[in-house]
Amino acid sequence: TTSMKPVLENLYTLTHQEAKQLCQTQPDVYHPRDFITFAGFCSWRPGQLEMEMTGDRMEWLALSVDGNSVWDELQLQSSELTMTTTANDDDANHDSGIVRNDGSIEKEARARRIIEAGTNLWRNLLSKIDYPESKALNRLPRGQLQFYDEMLNVWAEDN
Repeated sequence: TTSMKPVLENLYTLTHQEAKQLCQTQPDVYHPRDFITFAGFCSWRPGQLEMEMTGDRMEWLALSVDGNSVWDELQLQSSELTMTTTANDDDANHDSGIVRNDGSIEKEARARRIIEAGTNLWRNLLSKIDYPESKALNRLPRGQLQFYDEMLNVWAEDN
């Protein structure tokens, strides 16, 4: 038995261990490529999200989506990230000149690829709803995008 919970139509959440177990016990039905692992944490103070979504701020776009659209886009970005990572691992180290003993050049290149995949996902979803990126960016308060970008860079480098 699993703690699988529906998110959308045919999209569910479950633990990493449960996904592994499904792949092991039902290999004809489940394959590791059927799952995407997410890590990280995001939280808001009480009322903060509502404040960001309404009034003068209007920083968020609320959309109605189906599970297939979300899954297809996640699969596309995951696939592109995997292909880019595999193809560019050696190039990133050689092109950067110096690889430090702690592997930080490789880690920085990987962080850039993760951010690119997330940005592409965001752009593709905006495109699907015919919403210009410039219009989405204009919704953010002055200086907020730079702050978000800095937070994202720190997260990507740490993960």
